Amino acid sequence: TATKPSPRNVSTSPRSSQTAWIIGPKTRLRRATSSSGRMLAASGLRTEAVGNNETPLVDVLDHDLDVIVVEASSFRLQFIETFRPKVGVWLNLAPDHLDWHGSMEHYGAAKARIWENQTPDDLAVANADDDEVMRYVRKAHSRLETFGLGNGDWHLQGNRLLQPDGEVLITTNELWRALPHDLSNALAADKLKHDVPIAN
Repeated sequence: TATKPSPRNVSTSPRSSQTAWIIGPKTRLRRATSSSGRMLAASGLRTEAVGNNETPLVDVLDHDLDVIVVEASSFRLQFIETFRPKVGVWLNLAPDHLDWHGSMEHYGAAKARIWENQTPDDLAVANADDDEVMRYVRKAHSRLETFGLGNGDWHLQGNRLLQPDGEVLITTNELWRALPHDLSNALAADKLKHDVPIAN
C-alpha cells in the first residue's frame, strides 16, 4: 500500500491538483475556506475544501481534483518542511493560541511559513489592512496581491466590493450579513477564485 504524503511536505497532489491554503482566526477561516470552495466549484472546478474540518487533507490527495482549498492552522504550519502552496492567503493576525506559541512574534512567524517555500511562480495573498501581515509578506519570494476594506487590490468602495479593474463583485446589501470580517472574507475568496492556477 502506498504511503500518503505528509501535510508537512505536500505541495500538490499526485493527481496534479493545485493547492490553495488559507490561514486566519478559526471562525473567519472556516467561512473563508468554505466560501472559496463554493466559488471555485461554481466556476466548474473540481474542488474540495479540507483541513481543520471533517475532511483531512490526506484523504483527498489521490482524488481527481482541480483545486484543493486547505484551512491551515499555525500548529501545522510551524512544522512544515517542503510544503509549498500555489496560492497562500493570510486573512489577519490577532492574539490567539499564545498558550502554545508563547508570544505574538512566534505565532506570527508560524503563520508566515505559509509563504516560506513559495517561488516567484506562486502567489501570496495578504490583508492590506493588517500591518503585521503586510510586514511578514514582504519577506516572501512569491508574487503579492492584496485585499482589504480600506486598502488592497480587492477593496471596498462605498457599498461595493471591487476587483482591481473596478468591476463590482457584489454590493453589501446583497450579502446576507455584511460585518467587516464578512466583507474582508468575500474579497479574499473572490481574489482566490480569480488566481488559482489550474494544472494542464
